[in-house]
Amino acid sequence: MSKLEDGLRSSSSHTNHASAPAIIITPKSVNDEENPYTFGRRSFEYPRPPLPPAKKEKKMHWPSLITVMILGFLANVEYGIIMPSIYKYLVKVNGNATQLGYALALNSLSSLVCLPIFGWWSDKRTMKEVFIVSLVIGIIGNFVYATAEVAVSPWLVITGRIIVGIYSAASSVTNSYIAAVTKASERTTYMAYINGINAVGLVSGPAFNLFLGHTVVISGKWQADQFTWPGYFLIILLAISIPPFIFIFREPLTAEQKAHKLNKKIKTKGQDEWREYGKFMVDSLTNPIGVCFLITFVQNFNFSILETVATVISSDQFGFHSFANSVMYSIISIQMIIIILVCAIFNERLSDRWIMLFGLTCMGIGSLVGLFFFHGLKLWMFVIVTGIIILGLPSTNTAVMGLFSKLITVRYPNSPKQGIYQGVMMVFGAAARILGPLWGSYAVPSDPDPNVVVDPSRQNYRLLFGFIVAMLAPVLLVTVIFFKKLNIDPALLRVSSPPLKGEKTPLMEHASARY
Repeated sequence: MSKLEDGLRSSSSHTNHASAPAIIITPKSVNDEENPYTFGRRSFEYPRPPLPPAKKEKKMHWPSLITVMILGFLANVEYGIIMPSIYKYLVKVNGNATQLGYALALNSLSSLVCLPIFGWWSDKRTMKEVFIVSLVIGIIGNFVYATAEVAVSPWLVITGRIIVGIYSAASSVTNSYIAAVTKASERTTYMAYINGINAVGLVSGPAFNLFLGHTVVISGKWQADQFTWPGYFLIILLAISIPPFIFIFREPLTAEQKAHKLNKKIKTKGQDEWREYGKFMVDSLTNPIGVCFLITFVQNFNFSILETVATVISSDQFGFHSFANSVMYSIISIQMIIIILVCAIFNERLSDRWIMLFGLTCMGIGSLVGLFFFHGLKLWMFVIVTGIIILGLPSTNTAVMGLFSKLITVRYPNSPKQGIYQGVMMVFGAAARILGPLWGSYAVPSDPDPNVVVDPSRQNYRLLFGFIVAMLAPVLLVTVIFFKKLNIDPALLRVSSPPLKGEKTPLMEHASARY
């Protein structure tokens, strides 16, 4: 028996000698940022394990994406149809340039109020509901706008634009839809596609206007002419757009639905929800998210001023009518399409922050040229200043919307609230579109009589452009200060979607702390 035991001990000893000693490497908490591993009683840095291979992405449902793009297209067709003729329409129903400012500003005010509401609604329920209801509201608003001629009331024109502003608030849900169905790395490209389709709508609007302006239908007091056709035509287009959202549009999965499929639980209510909102408000003041808000405000302020004063200047100083204004808006829209396509092409080579900086610089140069040389106004000077500013507007808008969506993804990786965050983002744009028209109509007034050419001395271009330059200077400075933080690590953008609440992903945790 002793020999057997000695043989077993000898065999065991030989086996242990031949193989490597059994050493257990125990990881510390996965929440530890350094992620060290322990070796016996000593610790050493162990390379972070690679991320698991990404799951095969589902193909995008293109019919749904096209349906959403149609909504943005129609919103811009409306803009392209209405803007060339709204000033003359107001004059016809006893309005003036001041009421033009009210119409544009209150349109943006109603949009401002509804943007976060629609975003919250789409997060809590479905995007389809928001889209369909907004289309119905748009039909009502355009009907009120078109029938203002029967009552000969400029206030009905303004009321119609207020109601249409509610319809346009669905744009925040459009952006959250893009965020839901695309990877962060390709988001700016898809934002560029959306902006490109919108710009095509801007071109199509004046083209429709040219056709509708030569079609007059009269029945008693009711008539459809170059001023009212835009409203009736938009009613038809919006009504046609409702069935695709009912029968074709496919709702993207919410965070709760994704968790249900994975048999996981996430918390989005109570203190956690309000804590996240509080963090978002703090980030708005101290992080690159706040820079996006500032840039959005300035870009929309400049755009709304341009859309307010362009038709006033062209009509009062150069004698443009609806046809000439439609041609002008078509040229501007074509320029915007080209710029957006260039942004989409170079997005792979240039980061969003460089595109934003380029756009802000163009707006600054255009405003400086207007400040010093926009006197004794000539048509060629008007074209140059407008062209330089237009270079900056779409490029800035495309880049800032894409960057903001990426920042939200990496800053709040567990949040299912893209809709409401996009709504808050666009509130700043809507606020700018309230103040811009008021400032534009104050600095560049017009005479209510369309046959009277306003004395250029009454139109204070130095005040107009001086204020724009004063706004752009600090925004450019803040952009330069935060320039490094506006660059998102490409490794983070390769993550197809943020993890669900309760999951611990070191890469995303590091991103949240950094941004």
